[in-house]
Amino acid sequence: MKQNGFQYSVIALFLSACIGQVSVAQLDHKGLTILDKAESVLGESFDLPESQWFGRDKTSANADIDDYLDDLIERLELPELVGLRQNYFKVEKRIGEERKTLRELREKRLFSVSEEASTLMKYTPTDTLKTWTASTRADFDQLIEAHEKNLVELEKSLLELRSGMSDELAKAGVKLDPEQLDFLYTTVTGEDTIRAIMLFNSATAVSKQLQHLMETNAQDFDAVKRYYGMATILHRMVVKIQENFIYKLEKIYMVQLDTYKVEAKKSLEDAKRLKATADREQRKVLDKNIEANQLALEAIDRYMKYLQDQAKNSKAILKKAQSREAIAMNTYSTVKVSLDVLSLMQDSQRDFQAFSTMQVPEIATFDNPEIRKEFLNITQKLNGS
Repeated sequence: MKQNGFQYSVIALFLSACIGQVSVAQLDHKGLTILDKAESVLGESFDLPESQWFGRDKTSANADIDDYLDDLIERLELPELVGLRQNYFKVEKRIGEERKTLRELREKRLFSVSEEASTLMKYTPTDTLKTWTASTRADFDQLIEAHEKNLVELEKSLLELRSGMSDELAKAGVKLDPEQLDFLYTTVTGEDTIRAIMLFNSATAVSKQLQHLMETNAQDFDAVKRYYGMATILHRMVVKIQENFIYKLEKIYMVQLDTYKVEAKKSLEDAKRLKATADREQRKVLDKNIEANQLALEAIDRYMKYLQDQAKNSKAILKKAQSREAIAMNTYSTVKVSLDVLSLMQDSQRDFQAFSTMQVPEIATFDNPEIRKEFLNITQKLNGS
């Protein structure tokens, strides 16, 4: 079943050439080696006991396959899109830092006295040093203006990066315009959603090349079985991606949202109770608190609905992926003739492509800018929890 290193290199080069821009040569020598090791353990697992105290069993074999899948997932991500996403998050972080700096500068300006620029500030060369030496309102005005310009440029960079990501996704056959990506990244699941789309497209590309290798080695029964075993591993990868995604949705994000809802309801009830005995000025403050809590509750409900819809969609993908994996496993274990296997491979590729489209959530529109702000606030809380 095993091939020597030279054969691995030839196959890897062939795959790199054929996969083209969809997966950008992600299945290199190491990627093929990972697939081969996973297929070897998969073949071994059929003859192992379900579970035993000592020695090898199906449980330990499946754990090894999961480890190989983690490595494979890393290898199959599209490098151009990964780079754009990493830069996107760096710029988002910078924007957060700039906003924090602006808030601090405005607070300091409020408590400064003189209107004139200080002498020391005039001769300080950098913005960082200027921040240390600023002491008057004029000093802080200069710094605030500089950081506001930085913020505008960073926001422009985000737009450009979203446009770039949209273009890269379009190359892989997924249509998401920059505005849709903007919405996705206001949600806690945006990163996982885009990652899944990328991986499903990579699975499609790799599956096609494995099929081609099977066709060109149709007389080599061991080779056909080996390549089909590798394709079966791709099915297990899709199942793993969806299971992890659903777990995050239902066991982490939705649970945390329920906690936030309880907190917001309590705060709302407290504000209403305090209002009953408050004077006129206090009621004005409490009315604003009530309004803020009602807005938060509306945003939480809409966020929960969005996550529930994603969970429902993901379960539909998972059910189909599990069914396809079961068929692939049965075919692999019974060693069907190559023509049957090739037909199933073609069905698999259609599934992978369909999963990529199904993974895209319905993009919600914000009819209220305050709701969008609440979505972002909730996302930050969920990411921090």
